[in-house]
Amino acid sequence: MARRLWMIVFHAICYCPEGTSEPIWCPAGYYCPNSGMEEPQLCSTGHYCPQGTDVPTPCPAGTYSMTNGAPTVDDCFPCYSGCYCLEGTSEPIWCPAGYYCPQGASSPTICPEGYYCSKGSTVPEKCPEVAICPEGSAELM
Repeated sequence: MARRLWMIVFHAICYCPEGTSEPIWCPAGYYCPNSGMEEPQLCSTGHYCPQGTDVPTPCPAGTYSMTNGAPTVDDCFPCYSGCYCLEGTSEPIWCPAGYYCPQGASSPTICPEGYYCSKGSTVPEKCPEVAICPEGSAELM
């Protein structure tokens, strides 16, 4: 009865391999979403799983992780310059034309009036005096 009570209380943070007498705490880099699991599940890319996790935690916006089995938020790296990263991103997304994305961007920033931003821009480029560059310009006009 004690084992059954233990499994009810800790059902989603432990797993029970066949032949064990006690549940095993879900290890870092894995998650244990269901009671009675025989093996923990590997944490997926774009997420991290501390010890005792029942649901993978998404990497924060502005970061990414291409690694399966990441155990901590420190395994989520700042998004590259010229890209942005939504919450839970496993691969940075190129900044679209008309926007710029500094390192660690969680979303693209629209190019301001008087500047232009080509695809993958990290900073807006000043428009020459002879050109017209309205907000969101991707190229010189």
